[in-house]
Amino acid sequence: MKNTESNEKAAIKVTQSVVDPIPVEVLATSIKQIADGMAQITSTRLTRKALVALIHDNSKIARRDIEIVLNNLVELERTWLKPAPIPRKP
Repeated sequence: MKNTESNEKAAIKVTQSVVDPIPVEVLATSIKQIADGMAQITSTRLTRKALVALIHDNSKIARRDIEIVLNNLVELERTWLKPAPIPRKP
């Protein structure tokens, strides 16, 4: 069964429609919301170890993979977005 699961995961492909592309502003907002959500999760009393254990128990995804994703979610905004421009006073 393990081999079947990995084959199914490898077959998943996400594509964006050329006709209706996602606007950059929507992508930027989504990245910001994901990063903010992760910051909220990490500011709770739930430990990192507990979060990983809960995700692993529910999904059976390897703990090391969960750690990698969680580490990257924290850095998502810094990695993919420029700093917000400082508004100028008229």
